[in-house]
Amino acid sequence: MQSVSLDEDTPVVTYGGSVLLNGSADNAQAGDAVTITERRAPATRGVSVRTVAIAHAAADGSFTARVRPVAHRVPGDRRRRRQQRRPRPGAPGGPRDARR
Repeated sequence: MQSVSLDEDTPVVTYGGSVLLNGSADNAQAGDAVTITERRAPATRGVSVRTVAIAHAAADGSFTARVRPVAHRVPGDRRRRRQQRRPRPGAPGGPRDARR
């Protein structure tokens, strides 16, 4: 049985950003391929797992990969954006209409 560890350089990635993944695989030899996958929840388009990177192990089993996560819309996301919009000018609670 092989043991794999994986750490990221930042816990939160903003849209368009990337994250550096550092890891090690016991018993890996130099040049061995390490496939890094993501598991989507809930599954989109019938696919719940996809490969995001393939790294190659160093002689000591360590590997590094830079990954750019894809954006997933979270249920309720649209509602939050609507709530953050400013009220239109002249509307109750909104800025004053400049024409008045």
